[in-house]
Amino acid sequence: MKQNDLSSLHRGTASRWRSRLTRHLLQTCAGLALACGLAAQAAPATHGVYAGMLKVEQIPGLDPWNLVVIPGYETNLDGWLNTNAVVTVVQTVNDFRLAGYNRGDYDVQAGPLRAGNDTNGVLISCASENGSRNNFWESSYWYGCGASGASCTNGTNLFATSAVAVGGGGWRFVTWSCPNQGAGVSYEYNFNVAGAWFPYDTFLAGYVRNSGGTNGGTWNTFTGSPGLSLANITSIAGGRAVVDLTGMGVDSRTKQGVLLVNHAKDENNFALAQVNPTNGTWIVFVKDNSTATAGSYEQDPFNFVYVPKTNTSLISGRFNGDGSIDAFSDTTPQFNVRALREITAGRWELKMNNYTPAQGILVISAEGGGGYNLDNIVSYQVNPAGDGWIIESRDTPGNGLQTPTTSTGGPEPVCSFAFIPDGTPGFTVIPTENMLTTENGGSSTFIVKLDTKPTADVTINLTSSNTGEGTVSPASLTFTPLNWADAQTVTVTGQDDAVADGQVAYTIILSAATSADAKYNNLNPPDVAAINADNERGVTLNRNNLATTEAAGADTFTLVLNTAPAADVTIGVSSSDTTEGTVAPASVTFTADNWSTPQTVTVTGVNDLLADGNIAYTIITAPAVSSDANYSGFKALDLAAVNLDNDVVGFALSTNAVTVSEAGTSVSITVALKSQPTANVTVSLSASDSKNLKFPDIFSFQDFRDLFFLSGT
Repeated sequence: MKQNDLSSLHRGTASRWRSRLTRHLLQTCAGLALACGLAAQAAPATHGVYAGMLKVEQIPGLDPWNLVVIPGYETNLDGWLNTNAVVTVVQTVNDFRLAGYNRGDYDVQAGPLRAGNDTNGVLISCASENGSRNNFWESSYWYGCGASGASCTNGTNLFATSAVAVGGGGWRFVTWSCPNQGAGVSYEYNFNVAGAWFPYDTFLAGYVRNSGGTNGGTWNTFTGSPGLSLANITSIAGGRAVVDLTGMGVDSRTKQGVLLVNHAKDENNFALAQVNPTNGTWIVFVKDNSTATAGSYEQDPFNFVYVPKTNTSLISGRFNGDGSIDAFSDTTPQFNVRALREITAGRWELKMNNYTPAQGILVISAEGGGGYNLDNIVSYQVNPAGDGWIIESRDTPGNGLQTPTTSTGGPEPVCSFAFIPDGTPGFTVIPTENMLTTENGGSSTFIVKLDTKPTADVTINLTSSNTGEGTVSPASLTFTPLNWADAQTVTVTGQDDAVADGQVAYTIILSAATSADAKYNNLNPPDVAAINADNERGVTLNRNNLATTEAAGADTFTLVLNTAPAADVTIGVSSSDTTEGTVAPASVTFTADNWSTPQTVTVTGVNDLLADGNIAYTIITAPAVSSDANYSGFKALDLAAVNLDNDVVGFALSTNAVTVSEAGTSVSITVALKSQPTANVTVSLSASDSKNLKFPDIFSFQDFRDLFFLSGT
């Protein structure tokens, strides 16, 4: 149900673009720092989720207390107030942007392009303040609270629900409130909001609606993750749906993840989710925030995303009304919850073990389907200490604080949540090596961007260590809080000399940053290694660093002569450590016909069974063999290489949970090492109840491939 919806009079835009190629490079290189030459000390958020928090305020000075309202023209006044909003992005993760806004409507986007956000991922939002007077005058005017609002009985604050909606090729947040007086009325309302965009190719998620995207009707249209379809959604009527992920190996009863849900239409509804104890699915409810009947729901659009326990790049969980933890990501909870009973009902303090609110975005989602949490809305705001959040649960439509409990007084789930950590302040530089320039004026480029949003401008100066071999342009880069995520391009141009000096290595030096942001000030980005190819006689290599992997991952480089030889030129190529990397072919030969054609050498990583880390080695070029005196004995550059390890230290168990009985039943577990040790490994076993469980006390691995069969009775 959408009431008092006010059409937009204007919607500002603030789109910023960057190269699709740049975005592709950043995504491709995210996990291959060495191979791509990515800044090693930088730590951008690589979980793929884009998240942000918006601060929503009234326009300063736009206070219509003394405005004369002509009877019959109230809607004109209300339309004028539709422009009354000032929205700013106060925190972002992975380049979450504001695209435009008016009162109660905030267009957002993941990355530089808004188009396609609605088809490539799902947006989940929540209210990020526990009450606001942002539109207090309006509620006073419409609901008879007095000319100045002083006699309003609604209380100091109003409370809002946050939904999302599709429009303009992307998603937007929408916030609606009812006046805390009971059923029947709701309206767009300025309210702080937070949310996150989850990509369909990484998470199990979907957008469910009817073909017209309207209220009521059969849910017959679905956009979502590969492998999901309408077959995963079942209507059980009355505004309730079943989200069934059991075919994807997900059983809600095992607490291997949480489901976040959101109403997905521009109106005053919100969504709740409940674990279905009968079959491991989830039940989703869509509720009007101004409807008095707790169990009355609406058949309206909704979004969902499943955040698995195994995704430890995020912190997710669910907690109950008594503060107990009901579900959590990782092997142990990475958060703690405290019920604030000493203050009032319906309030909890949530803290992450290793993060503060300044280091990421929290998204919460109401739980439903119980005795008291049938129609509760949830919101949060940062606590006074700045080290956690105060989460509130309120019973609609009166919006009084309430702790969900069962009919017998037991705890009910309050909400599920996901905390999306931001990256560490730093720089992404691609590439940091293998920059090739030539004495003929050949140039190469690299890109620089910040990993997190700064609070002030960040400036980096760039210089060349040898301007006789290469110059750099521009001489400096400045990143602002608006363009911090836009990759800036730097061009390096080779310089000529009259000396047959072969390839010469030099460095593009990036200075320590200067900024009023203490986190970025004096932070030093990585320098960029370059080589300038001679245009006199010599041999040019297109790389100066290589990366291989123990999984037979290969890398390549090329060699080419700078001038035509008078006789064949043969150059041998070898590895300094053939247990880490091998080369093929072992030599290349250039003739008077093919001297200008680059020849490719492939370097392939060699596997071992040790967890020995990444090992450096060298690709050695032998002095040239030729009867041409100009090339005979000419020594090309050697190349640094690294072989990336694929082994881990640990134990492989056939199962981590067994069941036996006092009747003497037994089970067997196989145990092996995950990698080869450098010495024997001995494991001692114990049981919490040794009287009722028997097995070998100790066993030793002489060979890591040994399998031990443990029998327990």
